[in-house]
Order: sequence, then C-alpha cells, then structure tokens
Amino acid sequence: MKPVYFMAVLLIVCSILMTSLQSIQIMLTAVTKVTQNSAEITEIWHYIFEIIDTIDTNDQRLDSKHSSWQKYIQAIIQEAANKDISLYFSDESSRLNPNWIDEELLFSTEVAKLLCRTEKSKLELQELFKKQRESNYPRLSINKQYAEIFSDAAFDQYLTAFSWPSIDFDKPELFNYIITEPQININYIDPTLLDALLSSEIFGIQNPKSIGEKIIQLRADNSIRKDMIFSLLEVDEKHPLSLYLGVKTFFWRIYAYSANYEVSAVIATAPTKTTEQTCENCRQFPSPGIIWFESKRRPPINNS
Repeated sequence: MKPVYFMAVLLIVCSILMTSLQSIQIMLTAVTKVTQNSAEITEIWHYIFEIIDTIDTNDQRLDSKHSSWQKYIQAIIQEAANKDISLYFSDESSRLNPNWIDEELLFSTEVAKLLCRTEKSKLELQELFKKQRESNYPRLSINKQYAEIFSDAAFDQYLTAFSWPSIDFDKPELFNYIITEPQININYIDPTLLDALLSSEIFGIQNPKSIGEKIIQLRADNSIRKDMIFSLLEVDEKHPLSLYLGVKTFFWRIYAYSANYEVSAVIATAPTKTTEQTCENCRQFPSPGIIWFESKRRPPINNS
C-alpha cells in the first residue's frame, strides 16, 4: 500500500474510533445521569414514606403543631434538608370541599364573600354551582369544575378536593365513605377562613371576631382539645358548628423537591374507629395511605 493511501486509511480509522469513543462517552454520561436521577427520586420517596410511617404512629385523638409526633416529622424534614431535599408537611383537609360541603354554608354572606368570584350575582353563582355539582360526579379537579364560581385565591388557600363525604351528603353510592366526625381541624384552619365560618349567619355566633382571635392566640402555644371547642365558641355541644370543627386532620399534603424533581402527595387517614361505625359491610379505610400524587422533573435553572 502506498504511504499516502495508508495515511488516508489510518485517518479514517482514527476518525471512526474517535467518533465511537465520543458516542460511548455520551452514552456513559447519560447512563450516569439517569442513575443519579433515579437515586434522587428514590431518596425523595424514601422521606415521604418515613413521614407516612410517622403519621401511622400518632395517637389518633388530636392533631396539632404541638402534638408529640410532630417532632419526628421535623427531624425527617431536617434529615432530608441535609441531603438537599426540601420537604413541606401541611394539613390539607381543614378547608371547605365544594364536592360535599353544605350549599347554604358555602353561600352564606361572609363565606361567599371570601370564596366567590364577583363577576356574577350570588344567585347566579348558586345556580351554576348546583348545576355543576349535580351534573358532575365529585372529582379532584375542583379548580376546573368550579372555575366560574370560586376565585383563584379560594382554590389556593381555602378549598380542597380532599375530605371524606360528610353525614349530610345524600349520594347513596358514597354511604360507605361517609363519616360523622368533623373534618376541619380547629388547630390548623386558616385564620381568615375561620373568621368567615364563625361570622356566617347560619351559625349565629356572638362576637365571632374576638372568638376567632382567642382561638388563634391559644393554638399558637397549645393544642386545642375537643372538650375545649364548645367553651371557646360559647355554644353547647349540639350547635351546628360541631359538625364542622374538630381536632383531627384526615388528609395531609407532603410537598418535596430536589435539584431535578418535585413530588406532591396527599395522604389519607382513617376516621377514628367507634362502636357505631363497626359493621360487617362498612368500608375498611386505609390508615394512612397515599390517595393522590404527582411527580415531575423540575425545569433546569438558567444561570445566564
């Protein structure tokens, strides 16, 4: 072979080898990245399940920021932070669920003022709400189902799709899911929503603003127990608010994110077992269990 041909063949072979090496390097980089990302998302779920295990060990009687089991939640959050994972744990069910909540309460003056859009009259909103709730089976996408009725701020702060159906909800197919316990935890409810509830004309609470302020001040340093609620509200135990305000949280939200992923999950806990709820055909509630989650990649950070 002439030298010039030999050199040409050698250059071609070297070029092929270089291209192959570059391809292998790209492939190895991709595999490494996938492996790292897989480990990252696995780590996030590890901490989420640790929180679920901690929820499962609580005393089932009262939930508040001062509950003894909350210190274990904070320890998990700190441990995750040490590995560059941010965790947020919050009450989800101490809001109003438009799928179940009593319509009269939802459109009482102060509650409607807090939640509803202002483009339509109250009567128009009520008619639209009734039509939407009756024609659509209760679903999680309340921000779409009731978009014309409630404001964006209401969906962000005061409404939820996660709560068990209440005793006054009349769909027979949901009877096995209905509970009698109040689902708004007085230890967690947003102060503005609490004020609107106490000020609702259907409850007839005297001095609602001062009572609301007293509740917020008290729970800042102490847990409010069930036996304290009625004296705080200055009503008897048969008052209609007893159907709404309690001391248990039935749905929790966990939000977690790392450099490349974010996960949001809602955890359901079972109602407290009582003799009245015990029957052969009653549904066995999960306690606790993930009822909904969303996992996605985070957009890359632009440092330019």
